[in-house]
Amino acid sequence: MRQFKWICGLLVSLVLASSCATTVEVRHLVPAQINLNGRRDLAIATATLPQSVRRPSPWIDGLEDVSFSLYSGWSADVPATVSTVATRSITDALAKTGYFSILDGRLTDGYMAQICGGKDGCVGLAGQGVTALMILDIPYIEATEQVIGRDTYEQVTKNLNLQDPNDLDATIPVTATFNELKGREYFLVQKATMTLTYTLHDTRDGSIIASRTFTDSAERETKIGVRTYGADLKSYRDERAYFSNLAPSFNPLFETIMAGVQQQIVSQLAPSWKSSRTPLLAVKPASIQTKEAERAVGVGEYQRAYQIYDQLWREGSFAAGYNAALLLEAMGKLDEALSLMDSVYRQSNSERSYAALLRIQQARALHEKAERQISGESAVDGQGVLLTQYMVGK
Repeated sequence: MRQFKWICGLLVSLVLASSCATTVEVRHLVPAQINLNGRRDLAIATATLPQSVRRPSPWIDGLEDVSFSLYSGWSADVPATVSTVATRSITDALAKTGYFSILDGRLTDGYMAQICGGKDGCVGLAGQGVTALMILDIPYIEATEQVIGRDTYEQVTKNLNLQDPNDLDATIPVTATFNELKGREYFLVQKATMTLTYTLHDTRDGSIIASRTFTDSAERETKIGVRTYGADLKSYRDERAYFSNLAPSFNPLFETIMAGVQQQIVSQLAPSWKSSRTPLLAVKPASIQTKEAERAVGVGEYQRAYQIYDQLWREGSFAAGYNAALLLEAMGKLDEALSLMDSVYRQSNSERSYAALLRIQQARALHEKAERQISGESAVDGQGVLLTQYMVGK
């Protein structure tokens, strides 16, 4: 009897493991890393920098042995541009979430004499309906430039006459292939480094809600010239590959850094929707009904596909029940999806349905946490969410 049950379980697992190419798109609401407790009216102050910023040398290092002249890509307006880019990119990214109402830097700065400690700064913002103030600070930026050279080689084949060790008056013709030095390429390497800190204040009392710091770098190489050696490897000719005496601007490098930082800030502060594709299982034997269900999934008619798979599940197909649960999840009916996948797992004892069960369970818990953040409910994470531990039967 035990052997019979084992064989049945194995057959069910094999059926469930036979996947097809049909997939469904599943979207889940994911909570922000930081709970703002419903503070969604946000003012963002213009990013500040130190009064003095160390700039690189006007003349770029590493040019001593070549005939190229090249001036630094750092210009006097870089610090101001970095401040503007940081403020704008974070403001735009948070506004695009659709989660926040944003008061931009120009208007926010007008209410502030100092960092939320101004006499009437926070009061004025609160009067505008602002619930949180974001202070942006860039305590450190650095830019470095140097020219480096890399030798270039060419694979050549030559005929050589080597002395015969058995007959010193004779030679042995030998064909040899080796890499021969041909020239040298010169590259300008520019690296930008930046530290940014944001601090969120409650506009009612100026208390700090959250504070985070990011440090990142971006690097770029620009080919500026080529040196070609003569046959004696002593004479050479230099040719420019970059036809300006001014190196490329550092501004795009700082923009690249901010593109990465802004995405981290968005994920920290705003709940968001995450999408993924999940494969359905092949229902055997194939029939007109299964083909119709797959067609419906392919054109996005998830409700129609669910109805077909649900009927097949009621007729005894575990794979159809698995698919029906995934379609409920794709339609946002997480409680129903969880209940159905639980039934599929308990009747099939499939580890695949168990894994899906835990995934849907976690998705529901995260969804409810995100909803609490949106509503401003200040519940401890996990409260009000029923979590049941499912164990794989042995």
